[in-house]
Amino acid sequence: MSDSPGPPQSGFNDNHGAAASDDPTTDVSALDSSALTIAPLARPAEDTRYPRIGMSRGSAAVDLFLVVALLLSTYQALFLLDIPQRIQDFAPVLGFLWINVLIGTVSLAIVAVVLLGRRQGAASVGLTKTSAGKTVGLALAAVPACYAAHVTAVTLFLTLTGQTFEDLIVERAAFFEEIPSVPPLIAVAFSLFVGVHEEVLFRGFILGRFRALFRSTPAAVIVSSILFGILHGYQGMIGVVQTTTVGLILAIVAARYRTIWPVILAHGLFDAISLVLIPLIGDEIQEFARQLTTTQATN
Repeated sequence: MSDSPGPPQSGFNDNHGAAASDDPTTDVSALDSSALTIAPLARPAEDTRYPRIGMSRGSAAVDLFLVVALLLSTYQALFLLDIPQRIQDFAPVLGFLWINVLIGTVSLAIVAVVLLGRRQGAASVGLTKTSAGKTVGLALAAVPACYAAHVTAVTLFLTLTGQTFEDLIVERAAFFEEIPSVPPLIAVAFSLFVGVHEEVLFRGFILGRFRALFRSTPAAVIVSSILFGILHGYQGMIGVVQTTTVGLILAIVAARYRTIWPVILAHGLFDAISLVLIPLIGDEIQEFARQLTTTQATN
């Protein structure tokens, strides 16, 4: 028996931890299974920025039905009670355009109540923070784009339906005759209000709900623009085509840049230009339309 001192003894293996980490020949199967667990990759957060809103298809459908039904009911009720005519008699400056002010006020109130009930903020309808330069720049680019698309769509419509430019003049003259001559400052104020309430409703609220319903931004842009045009049916078929096209351009800009501030300004500028120009050229258009009608009748 040897009396030479041996290695110190202990009640546990001092090399257990070191062998597991330092010895490259260590059997991996001997390691604790928890050490081999790989943490799952974190799922990216869902993008809920306008026009994407975090809501189900069912909720979006309910909101769309509710808002459109309330607006149509309000429109009918206003005329049944003869409210637009009473206001027009009291303040004739806007003529039949007072109905737009009334409907616009109601639509803003309805949207606000629905957003409050859904616990959604203004950002959910595109009223997001953006720079003044970006807002003005996009608006100034959108206005001529609206006019270009406007002319293109009307030309295509006339070609497909077999109508002539003279037919367009006659139809538009009848509509222009109903538009009151509004002082420029009032025309600008009215147009900006129209820009606010129509863009909050159509490019903000309705476009976002259609995006949640279809899960497709292009589909939401197209369908919301068609609805926008249909609800301008009082302007005639040409008016529906024109407003659908303008709505399409504005919807593309809003969805692309995820804000409705530029399209509010663009819409206001577009309407203000129209309201200021129509009284200036309306008489000439109506006279030209009368000459065309007389010529067609004699032929």
